[in-house]
Amino acid sequence: MSVGRWLRMQRAVGFLHRIKCGESIKSLSYGYGFSHQGEFCVELKRWYDLSPRTFVESSSVVTLPERT
Repeated sequence: MSVGRWLRMQRAVGFLHRIKCGESIKSLSYGYGFSHQGEFCVELKRWYDLSPRTFVESSSVVTLPERT
């Protein structure tokens, strides 16, 4: 696995943990350096096949991977 891929995976796990804790999608997207919320949503969909809204609505069903 490349360093870039590993970094994106860690970033995606961080997104989901922070969303689950109630942080807004807007603050997360800008906090992680995305210029638009849409870019943030694309990144989440790439890794988890879920939009942020779908994740929040189904967070009791989704199991997050362990952070390493």
